[in-house]
Amino acid sequence: MLKLFAIITMFIDHFAVAFLNPESTEFLLCRCLGRVSMPIFAYMLASGYIHTRNYNKYLMRMLIMAIAAQVPFSMLAFPTYLTFENLFTMQGLQVLFFNLNIGFTFCIALIFLKMLDIRNRNYNTSKGYVVVQFIVGLILLNYSFMCDYGPYCIFIVFIFFLWQLAFKNNKYAPYVCTGLIFIFTLVFYHWSLIQWLAPLAIIPIMYIPHTRYKYDKWIFYVFYPLHLLILVLFMQF
Repeated sequence: MLKLFAIITMFIDHFAVAFLNPESTEFLLCRCLGRVSMPIFAYMLASGYIHTRNYNKYLMRMLIMAIAAQVPFSMLAFPTYLTFENLFTMQGLQVLFFNLNIGFTFCIALIFLKMLDIRNRNYNTSKGYVVVQFIVGLILLNYSFMCDYGPYCIFIVFIFFLWQLAFKNNKYAPYVCTGLIFIFTLVFYHWSLIQWLAPLAIIPIMYIPHTRYKYDKWIFYVFYPLHLLILVLFMQF
């Protein structure tokens, strides 16, 4: 149910971008509602990392989804600069390769979690390894600025990772998470009042059942690129 809620709010947000007047009240309301979807997906990503039986397959599924979604994402986010007509021009390729969708952000977040996870049996604490990790981390963090939500999303994933791994039974943890997300929202988005609604995602996370079904792990991987493609096709034609 929580994943379905996140998908619905994400779709409403993207529908507004595709079809509503940016100056309308309906557009504003839809965009406000959509602010909670990313933190919920970040929470589920952290949970998925903790419980996955195969990290490599988890990362590969996310990467395949991100690649499949990149063209429709770019066409939805930058309709003025990218259309079917100029898809393979220099301008089109620049938009495609330097404005990446959130699937790539989640891939980077998964790599960070793997690097920082001390539960890993192969975790190496030697100085040389730590230096290499630090350099790789800086490179990935810098690269994430080209991805949707960028480092902001990565920090939120890590906050939820710590909550679920070490403080799940602490009654104050949800409030601390909310406060930390709000602080990072101020740091990255300053006075963007709409984005201030992101910390409210803690409410559905706490109160909507995290019901799991047999094939529910595939829902997001399929829905994310598919709904972007459908929205773009309706926009173009």
